[in-house]
Amino acid sequence: MMRTSGGVARADVIENRWGRSRGFGTVVFDTPEDAQAAIERFNGEVLEGRQLEVRLSKDISERRRPELRNTEFTEGVTGDGPPSSVIYADNLPFITTEADLHELFETIGRVTRAEIQYNDRGRPNGTAVVEFELSSLADVAITNLNGYNYGGRDLRISYARRPENYDAPMDAEPEQYSAELEQYQGEPQQFSAEPEQFTAEPVQQYQGEPAVTGDAIDEDIQDAPQQT
Repeated sequence: MMRTSGGVARADVIENRWGRSRGFGTVVFDTPEDAQAAIERFNGEVLEGRQLEVRLSKDISERRRPELRNTEFTEGVTGDGPPSSVIYADNLPFITTEADLHELFETIGRVTRAEIQYNDRGRPNGTAVVEFELSSLADVAITNLNGYNYGGRDLRISYARRPENYDAPMDAEPEQYSAELEQYQGEPQQFSAEPEQFTAEPVQQYQGEPAVTGDAIDEDIQDAPQQT
């Protein structure tokens, strides 16, 4: 349909998990003039009982551009990596969102993180990084979704490959917490005498002499660690 307005370089239609169109898509024309011609011709037209809204996608991209940046989770990640719980999805429609990623890959199992990758201009480049709860789920996703037609495009799914200089922020934490835990576990031994100290005779004496002021309390009690 759009080819009647000019040269079309690419067209994507987003589908749901059942393979049905979600009612929107993007068309990349050869020239800005062809895109403008399509807007003038088809915006407001009725197709199969529904009125079309055709506009330049640049407006949406510019509003969201400050947010469209790669994170430490996606920066430099490619495909064909070693087995893990993280996969790399390639050849996605450009209009795919992170919500779409969750909807697609949670048909396999629980997804803990899913993010789109962006180019230097802050636009989606058709790839994404998805982390499953279990490594076995990543294997199932590759088996079932590699080559799957999604939004008119055949997906390429493989294990994610991190950059060589990638340093997982969580790697050093287990030893740190382990050392702190051992130190903490040893501290209670310093207070093992407290129960006897607070149940000694001075306390019993104080309980039997309610009129005695704080100045008359035995020095043993005064020297005891104060509870806060």
